[in-house]
Amino acid sequence: MEAGTWMKGHSLRDMFIIILINSPPVNPLAFFRKHFNILSDDCKHYLQTNLAVSDPTEDEFVVEDSPQAVPEEVLNSINPPGFPAHLLELKKGIPDMLLCILNVAKGLVNGIRLLVQDIKWHVLKCLIMTVARKGIEVLTPKIKLNLEDDDELGINFTRYQFPVTVAFEITINKSQGQSLAIVGVYLQIHVFAHGQLCVALSRTRKIVGLLVGAVGPETETTTTKIVCGDILQ
Repeated sequence: MEAGTWMKGHSLRDMFIIILINSPPVNPLAFFRKHFNILSDDCKHYLQTNLAVSDPTEDEFVVEDSPQAVPEEVLNSINPPGFPAHLLELKKGIPDMLLCILNVAKGLVNGIRLLVQDIKWHVLKCLIMTVARKGIEVLTPKIKLNLEDDDELGINFTRYQFPVTVAFEITINKSQGQSLAIVGVYLQIHVFAHGQLCVALSRTRKIVGLLVGAVGPETETTTTKIVCGDILQ
């Protein structure tokens, strides 16, 4: 975890914190706020454009004064899974993750990790961090994202924004199959599922690249490894 205090922005491409899926929700940007200023350049803020729509397939937007209109503050507060946040904070050298498929041939698919190199108003210049295409330069434009037929919200709306999210962390499940130079395992609570601890600890190539942080008494240096006995019988 504390590796972020001495690593420069360009070195963060190999450092990702693995946070347990079953842990209480953690805001990674707030979690790393004290390290955020280490990265080069000033932070740039992007407020997306939100428009309520009556028919997303036809781009029929709701008139502001109509009965179907949704207050702008409500749309701004909506951050469903797979959507960028209302306020997107970016810096050069910051790691982020793509939230949709842009170009399969170039490897720009959902979940790919990117490193921001340059920031323009309508496009981001990034480096791919995934091993298979590591170091390839790509452009990520602002696009229109549609939220359709959401049962929980009961509204349709369109958001115009960069389809990325700040990605200082990845979950244990998403880390499977990846090999990273430096891995920090943040244990807010003991791991829950069978084999999760082994998956997290085996993501780094060398033991010197493994950092483990646990919440608990300073004298406690152990954690519980969950094993389902029925599987071994």
